[in-house]
Amino acid sequence: MLSKQAQNALIGWESHGPTIIKVSSRTRAENASRTRAENANAQAEYTEVNKQVKRCNRTDKRKYVEGLATTADKAAREGNMTKKLYGNNSKPE
Repeated sequence: MLSKQAQNALIGWESHGPTIIKVSSRTRAENASRTRAENANAQAEYTEVNKQVKRCNRTDKRKYVEGLATTADKAAREGNMTKKLYGNNSKPE
């Protein structure tokens, strides 16, 4: 069994499961609210959590793309583009 850090390194991104669950619960609270004040409060909470999720997704994507660019630069310097980028370790160059 791989550690959480090793899994994230292999996959390249982290799961936002708990945060997404929080967003869905805020959406349910918004839909279940009975008064305008409750609805406005639930809407504000949902908006804030939704912004956090989008911010996390943007930073994760940026880190992932920067990692790919670093790998491509390293492969270009070493001269083994196919091997590094596609993982074709069994094919001779």
